[in-house]
Amino acid sequence: MGRSLNPSDSQPNDDALNAKDQLALEALIRSASHYVVPSDKLRGQVLHTAREQYSDRRSERAYLEWVWALVIVACLLVPVVQTVSAYSKPLQGRTAKQIEEQAIQLAHDKNIEVEWGLVEVFSRIRQGSVVPSSP
Repeated sequence: MGRSLNPSDSQPNDDALNAKDQLALEALIRSASHYVVPSDKLRGQVLHTAREQYSDRRSERAYLEWVWALVIVACLLVPVVQTVSAYSKPLQGRTAKQIEEQAIQLAHDKNIEVEWGLVEVFSRIRQGSVVPSSP
């Protein structure tokens, strides 16, 4: 038949066997302590490995710090660039050539000098009046 799950059955005590095996294993390990010794190079190897791991972690940390710094700078620059571009759009109006052409056209239409045409064009621009652009 199969093995019974009832601990009160007449089978040998597993705990007692495990305790005996454990004592024998400990005695075996204790007796091997005289044969197992670290090599002379072990300390150097351990220190070298530890330094490499420390250097790797330090490099990783420095890289992450740079990434975070770039993210923060980008987050700060985006609103600044948007603000500057919003204010620079109204400044992007007519070119000097376009204004000069409008002044010449206005001077010709009103039979005035070109300088007074420039004054008239700039006055209209400041007032927000639409100055017809030349074709």
